[in-house]
Amino acid sequence: MMKNLLISAALSVVLAAPAFAAEVDTIAILTPEQGSDFGWNQQGVDAAKAAGEATGVEVIVAEGLGYGDVRAPMRELVADGADLLIAHASGYNTAGPEIAEETGVAVAIVDSPDALVAGKVADYTLSGHEGAYLAGRLAAKMTSTGAVGIVVSGEPPSWNSQSAGFAEGVKAENPDVKILYSVIGPAAYSDAAGGNRVTTSVIAAGADIIFGQGNGSS
Repeated sequence: MMKNLLISAALSVVLAAPAFAAEVDTIAILTPEQGSDFGWNQQGVDAAKAAGEATGVEVIVAEGLGYGDVRAPMRELVADGADLLIAHASGYNTAGPEIAEETGVAVAIVDSPDALVAGKVADYTLSGHEGAYLAGRLAAKMTSTGAVGIVVSGEPPSWNSQSAGFAEGVKAENPDVKILYSVIGPAAYSDAAGGNRVTTSVIAAGADIIFGQGNGSS
């Protein structure tokens, strides 16, 4: 479901090109991890490629950029001819608008609708909270220990929404089920060892079903 939402979001951003200052012939997507993680990063890259194929727009993939300062790679992508940058991480929401202002090239950021600037900054906000709610109801039905866990490797707005949706589903189905919530670490998205350690501790505390959000740490 999330991949379809991302494709729709990518298409919306590309098709909104007439609202930007220049025609969009080339888009670039920037991701903090590799686009092969079976998670957020891969979904974003796949969605950008699908949008490019549907609209005839060239797509440049800049992956594995990490969670630090991405202003330099953003400038390089603009120099390489990108007419639109898709900053596919909430941690890029500060650099993105700054680069848009500096270069005049539009930037799409995620989960920050208050940062919109006509012709310069677009936003796509996604959440699988409805599916998470259903998962929570199912977990409450299936648990045999009376406890379920939520393990996340970060707390971006979309994941917080999904965690809340899962918890609401659990309590709607059975208010007596205990919910154990743990964060692997700040932006620990690729920390597989940490994911193992924290999930194991949550299971040891009694949870027999885990709702995990972790990309590479899943």
